[in-house]
Amino acid sequence: MSKIYQENLGYRLLYIPVKLAFNFFFRQIEVRGLDNIPRREPVIFAPNHQTGLMDPLAVLFTRDNSPVVFMARADMFKSKVLASLLRFLKIMPVFRIRDGYENLGKNEARFNEAKEVLLVSRNLCLMPEGNHGDQHRLRPLVKGLFRIAFSAEEALKDGAHVRIVPVGIDHSHFQHAGSDLVVTYGQPIKVEDYLATYTENQATGMNGIKADLAEKLSPLMQDIRSEVNYDLVYWLSCLSTPAWLAVQAE
Repeated sequence: MSKIYQENLGYRLLYIPVKLAFNFFFRQIEVRGLDNIPRREPVIFAPNHQTGLMDPLAVLFTRDNSPVVFMARADMFKSKVLASLLRFLKIMPVFRIRDGYENLGKNEARFNEAKEVLLVSRNLCLMPEGNHGDQHRLRPLVKGLFRIAFSAEEALKDGAHVRIVPVGIDHSHFQHAGSDLVVTYGQPIKVEDYLATYTENQATGMNGIKADLAEKLSPLMQDIRSEVNYDLVYWLSCLSTPAWLAVQAE
């Protein structure tokens, strides 16, 4: 079986029309912070997750044309045909508790494959919230992304280091074509800054880097914490957000 991070002609031929369709779907796409993406180091993109399909496509199509390997929920891979197609699209399964405790052990092989993606300095994308929700709010982060990041950081040599790039994604509407999209790439997190703490105490290191990502990701998106008058708060927040103002001005 070929390595999931290796490019192939079929993937590249499919990439072009899908990107055109993606761009056609939105009325306006505003992209910010591309200079924050490291060019010569292994990167984990860590976006908030509000829609099942468009969020990963936003990471894939709003930067350069280099491939990204994604990890998605394992229940999408139940059909062998669909599983083969998803792997062709560079998507790997990750198992959650709801998929059954007996399946959690399968994550070890997938996490090792994800680590290999980083060891050859390719791009990886995981949704740190672990699921998607249709509100403009950052949900609690899960640990899978950070386990992979620390594992790769420990294995890297020759001065290379893993970077986690927070990605804020906002949709003016979650389903309608002709809506607006804002994608903001934030300052990368240096995994090596937390490695010593993680080596000494895994829970402390994990909690520290998880809090750092949440703190960096929240300002990049519409993170509405209030449950009261949610729609009003969202509308007012759009009026004060530079990225949305830029979209509406065009």
